[in-house]
Amino acid sequence: MVMPRRRVAWPLAGAIYLLLSLAFAAVVYLGTRHHPIAHQRFATVVLPGAFVVTASILLAFVVNRRLSAMPAWLALDLLAWLPLLVLTLGARSGRANVALWVGVAITLKAAALLIALGRAVAESRIGDRTAAWLLVAISILFYVAPLPVVRLDRGLQLKGDEPHYMVSTISLLRDGDLFVENEYAARVYAPFYDAIMQPPYHTVAARDGHLASFHDLGLPILAVPAYAIGGWIAVLLAMAAVAGLTVREMFLGARALGADPVAALTAASLVGFSLPFAVFATQVYPEIPGAFLTAFAARQLLAAPAGRRAAALITGVALGILPWLQVRFWAIVLPLLIAAVITWRGRMQRLLAIAPVVAFTLGYIGLNAAVYGRLTISPFLFHESIGPQLGTLIAAAGGPLGVVLALLRPWLDPYDGPFWIAPITILAVAAIPLAVKRSGLALRAALVAVALYGLFIGLHYLVSTSGDSPPGRFLTAIVPLLALPLAVILDRPFRRLTFPLAMLLAAGSAVMVVISLAEPLLARYPFGGLGGPVASLGRRFHVPIDDILPSFPQPSGAALFKSALAAAAIAGLALLLVRILRPKAAFSYSEHPYNGSNADLSG
Repeated sequence: MVMPRRRVAWPLAGAIYLLLSLAFAAVVYLGTRHHPIAHQRFATVVLPGAFVVTASILLAFVVNRRLSAMPAWLALDLLAWLPLLVLTLGARSGRANVALWVGVAITLKAAALLIALGRAVAESRIGDRTAAWLLVAISILFYVAPLPVVRLDRGLQLKGDEPHYMVSTISLLRDGDLFVENEYAARVYAPFYDAIMQPPYHTVAARDGHLASFHDLGLPILAVPAYAIGGWIAVLLAMAAVAGLTVREMFLGARALGADPVAALTAASLVGFSLPFAVFATQVYPEIPGAFLTAFAARQLLAAPAGRRAAALITGVALGILPWLQVRFWAIVLPLLIAAVITWRGRMQRLLAIAPVVAFTLGYIGLNAAVYGRLTISPFLFHESIGPQLGTLIAAAGGPLGVVLALLRPWLDPYDGPFWIAPITILAVAAIPLAVKRSGLALRAALVAVALYGLFIGLHYLVSTSGDSPPGRFLTAIVPLLALPLAVILDRPFRRLTFPLAMLLAAGSAVMVVISLAEPLLARYPFGGLGGPVASLGRRFHVPIDDILPSFPQPSGAALFKSALAAAAIAGLALLLVRILRPKAAFSYSEHPYNGSNADLSG
């Protein structure tokens, strides 16, 4: 008896993909052992031979009558080999080209897996719970795969604030305290940083004449287990794992909101595999764990009709941990906590949501008192520039130009504003009016958190400079919430109209991801001048990006005009979507067939 074609095709497709991925990894390893990647035998024999074998295997399965139902997505795995052929046969083998083409190949292989997962979800082969964990695995693979090329070599390791977080982690492991002057003196950062760091840089006065970091202490504490197991590289892997779990929360949150499985999976993938999230997924900053806790709390609120006390408690714990990571996360905690108090009407549920936030806040104040000898909600407030900045902020915010630019700056910053580096966020923001119509208080609170946090970051940049810490990095913490309105606009009633637009914008996002994978420092700091993936693309194609995008470091009427044009275009798109789709959007959360009651969201 012959097995059904589909039952044979999918397991074989999975086995073929796994074998080809192992072969792909082996070929890349052999080709990159000795830089550059261009010695004669590899370029003319090994790589073309591997490509021919791969193509022959796929062709054999396609023409076989029993296996003609072989999933088409497997062809993307064949395309993943093409960049390496271009690289070697074209003899363009510098490090930048290696990273660029390997980035393209990794992106194609990840796309193949995501398409396969989407097909399985669409055909109801797997449920939400399984799909969510498979999405975690694919995400982690995508985040980790570029590391050998873009992060592990000397000079490409930890940069910016990253080594300072690690120094505090090492102090906890070595001395059991958070006083770091002896760690800096001993240069414990040498394995992952190739310059000399000396206090008082990144430190403030602590108790009993010691020095401690002015960064919040949550991330160094959370990084202790990973560092104890495998050093700084294990911390990068742990960050990737947290990022993968965040993508899972995006998917489950969209399902709890009422999006169908395909829309939820598509939205989570488009946000999780785009900038700034995709690049910061393996960088040691508090935004990725902050993004996970934010998305987790939002998902619990969206599933609030279940009324479980455990949901209230774990939501309170997640919100309570956020300010330990960064004081600015209070802009996220407050609207979500207010929504929790209003949504969960039982006295016990409200207590379970509020009590952890109060307890964690008091605990952090106590920890800061023990370390710094002063009561504060954040050591960052001790930084010497905070006082003068507050005065400058009050003066700058007094004018309408400053306030408008503060609101738009984080999203339109020419270095890493999400509207430029991840065009898919344009559609997500434009879909907010439809999303607000679709659900209740929980989603609105999540979107208020997005707006409030973005405004907080923008106001900070009234007194900051573009070159020190671009705002796109900070927005990483709330970007996952944009998967919720994006899932709404990609849902079944609207898909035929919006899916082509989403794919066009996603293609632009993919281009920016590949550029940033090839040039990892683009996702960090420009240190003067216009940097970032957009500027890199402009230089490559001789487009005067400097003249086209608004210049926020020196705000002017021209910057305001350009920002207003971009904002008007997005507002116009939102109005168009509402007008076209309004008749189809007249259903409530409870009436929607995918309102979460039949979705497996418990895991």
